[in-house]
Amino acid sequence: MYKRQGLWSTNELDVARLVDSDIRNYQPQQLAIEVNRRYLRSFGSNTWQQFRLFCTTLPNTPWDLDQKVVFANTEVTKEDHATKKLPYALAPGDISAYDELVSVLYTPEERAKFEWAIGAIISGESKDIHKALVFFGKPGEGKSTIMDIFEDLFDGYTMTFEVADVVSANNQFAVAQFKDNSLVAIDQDGDLSKVVDNTKLNKLISHDKLVINEKHKTQYEIRPSAMLVIGTNKPVRITDAKSGLIRRILDIRPTGNLHTSRTVSYTHLTLPTILLV
Repeated sequence: MYKRQGLWSTNELDVARLVDSDIRNYQPQQLAIEVNRRYLRSFGSNTWQQFRLFCTTLPNTPWDLDQKVVFANTEVTKEDHATKKLPYALAPGDISAYDELVSVLYTPEERAKFEWAIGAIISGESKDIHKALVFFGKPGEGKSTIMDIFEDLFDGYTMTFEVADVVSANNQFAVAQFKDNSLVAIDQDGDLSKVVDNTKLNKLISHDKLVINEKHKTQYEIRPSAMLVIGTNKPVRITDAKSGLIRRILDIRPTGNLHTSRTVSYTHLTLPTILLV
C-alpha cells in the first residue's frame, strides 16, 4: 500500500492513483444505490483526457516548489510546498574524514567561504544573499571535489548550467536553464575570462526578476533562487570596471596541496554537520 508522505507531487500520474483510490474506496450511505465508478486510469472512461484538458485552463501557480531544504527529520506542512526530502537528517556527527580532506586542499580562510555558503543554503538565507562562489585554480587542485560535495549535500536541489552562455551577448535562451528555479546552480568547468554581457549574470546573482525564454513557449518571469557555484581554470576578467559582478563574486582558491596516495576514508563523512561543530 502506498504511504502518503505529506509532500507535494509534480507527477501527474499521482492524481490518477489517488483519485482512483478514493473512487474505489467510496461506499454510498444507501447500500442499495448502484455506483458507476469511472477511473482515471481507465482509457474507456475518457476521464483522463478531460482532466488534462481541465489542466490547460488553469493559471500558473504563484508558488515555487522546493524553495527550502527539507531533511529526513524535518516536519513539513502543506504551506512548505516541498516535493522531496533529503535522505539524511540534519544532526551532529563525526566529520573527521571531511576535515582531513578539506584541510589540505584549502586554507581555513578559503574553507570558511564555501562553508558559509552551505550554511546560507541550509538556513534559506542564500535567496537574499547577492554572492556567487567562483573556485579558481589549476586542474586537479580540488575545485570539483567541493562542488561534488555541494551536489551530494543538496541532492535534488541542484542544477547544472553553462555560465559562458549566460554572459554571452547572443544567446537568447541562456537563462532557460533556470526554469525549474533550483536552490543551487553549478558549473564545474565555467569560463568567465570573457564576460561580454553581465546583465543576466548580475540578475541571477542578485535574485532579480528574469524573463525566461524557452523555445516554442510563451515567455514568463521568475525570481531566481539559486546560489551560483562556478569552477574555472581561467582567471575571471570583467571588462566593465563599474560592473556589480566585482563585488558579488566570492573568489575561492585551493592551496595547490594534494593528498598523498593514502586513501582518505569517507566512511564517516557526515557532511550536514560541518557547520554544527
